[in-house]
Amino acid sequence: QLHRATGMKSDAPRDNLRGGAWLIADMSLNIWALSIVKWLEADYAATQVVFVRSFVGLLLILPLIWLNRAAFRHVEDIGLHILRVGLSSITLVASFFAISRVPLALFTAINFTRPIMTMVLAALLLSETIGRRRWIAAGAAFVGVLFAANPSEVPVSAGLTALLLVVVTGSAAIIVTRRLRSSPPIVLMTFYTAGLALCTAPFAAVSWIEIQSHHVLPLV
Repeated sequence: QLHRATGMKSDAPRDNLRGGAWLIADMSLNIWALSIVKWLEADYAATQVVFVRSFVGLLLILPLIWLNRAAFRHVEDIGLHILRVGLSSITLVASFFAISRVPLALFTAINFTRPIMTMVLAALLLSETIGRRRWIAAGAAFVGVLFAANPSEVPVSAGLTALLLVVVTGSAAIIVTRRLRSSPPIVLMTFYTAGLALCTAPFAAVSWIEIQSHHVLPLV
């Protein structure tokens, strides 16, 4: 089991209220980003969008990196950081690819399965205890997703395949991030932004399209 193999502590302090607030903020920003990509449709390759956003993000946190440079002297769990970057790269690229190719309602409905997948992975890999009521709620949510998505009428496509991949890799990235919760936030942010930029740079360069002036602000 992941937490035992890596020495993860099960009694780490938690702050559900603060965590929930950050989660809502993350969801809001993510919805904003996805809405912009949907508005742009397929004008730019998904890898270009991810590269631009991550590179700009890296530039913005450079002052913080310098101020907190001491946090990088003894970085642990390098392998998990790399795994998180890889999973996050796949998730973001696939997500931006999918949202420009499937209806927004379908994209939203299938994304509701990500918390369920995360619960399953947390139980299997982190041995977290999940109460019966939460499993029942997850089951009810899954039935709701089936009604909303109506799988029998959804044609198989590249966008749908990418969307299903997002559910798996996105949930796995959350599990890895959970394992890295003892890492300083600046380390997590730096690995994330720099890693995304490095992973997507070659692909973005191959498919690069000149960014129109009125698209610069929404993209970044």
